Amino acid sequence: MRTIVASTLLSLLLLLSAGLPGVYAQGSISEIYERSAPAVVKITALDEAGRTVGSGSGFFIDNRGSVATNYHVLEKASKVLVQTLKGEHGEVLEITHADPGVDLVIAQTSFRNTPALTLGDSDKVLVGEHVLVMGNAPGQERKLSSGAITHLRSAGRLTLIQMSAPILPGFSGGPVFNVSGHVVGIATAFLGPAHFALPANYLRSLAVNASPVNALRGAAVKLEASLVDNTLVEVRVKQDRGYSPEKTRAGAPPGHHRPLTVYFKSGKKVLCDLAWKEGGTLFLVVHGKRFAVGYDLDLIDMKRSLL
Repeated sequence: MRTIVASTLLSLLLLLSAGLPGVYAQGSISEIYERSAPAVVKITALDEAGRTVGSGSGFFIDNRGSVATNYHVLEKASKVLVQTLKGEHGEVLEITHADPGVDLVIAQTSFRNTPALTLGDSDKVLVGEHVLVMGNAPGQERKLSSGAITHLRSAGRLTLIQMSAPILPGFSGGPVFNVSGHVVGIATAFLGPAHFALPANYLRSLAVNASPVNALRGAAVKLEASLVDNTLVEVRVKQDRGYSPEKTRAGAPPGHHRPLTVYFKSGKKVLCDLAWKEGGTLFLVVHGKRFAVGYDLDLIDMKRSLL
């Protein structure tokens, strides 16, 4: 009980220090936390040698131990461990529903008689609506972040919920709550200042896909952002099949990966691991990052950048 109380206080302090939306009274925050935290789990994906290859969050959706999370959290796993708020340990027994195209999966765990979260209707969410995100940040489990829905974006065939509520490391696969405490999204990614969730209704339409954990080898979709003057203007979805040789960097032979400095006409310069052009857009993978950001070619000093 002391652990639960301490964890709750830490979460509330985080929210208060971040500046809470006025719509959340302290009582409602603590009520959502107390009611929901036992159903939110920590997920650790292991390879055949027992090394961690992925981690994130998930949540029980029924009392039979079915857990929902992001596909990308599990896609390289040979074994998946699940830990509850009480410190109980279990594992994923099999995948029951999965779709890498929407980066979501439902899995059967070894747990039974589990607390479950209630799915809301994500088709009814509105821009400006306040949300809470719960997940497992390293070293501090069941943390909360707060914010509002800022955009409903289309990316390929996906609808993405863009939020100002931060998605912290370890939050992938965690639930996004509305003010009623219903799950309206699944925390998925952040690109620069923007944070994204997948609509909860996608879980309802996942295809049955009974398979062992190590069968998840299809690559999950990845998000790419296009920025103009540091303002997010577009989000793209691509199947992550690795960068093709011709996309290692503009003007460089395949296999050449020395960091490249890209200069902007504004005077800004960025050190990049990869760069390639598609139409009127230059895609950059900033040094040390694992995602590409697209910029309008008119913003780039092409000659100085040797592109």
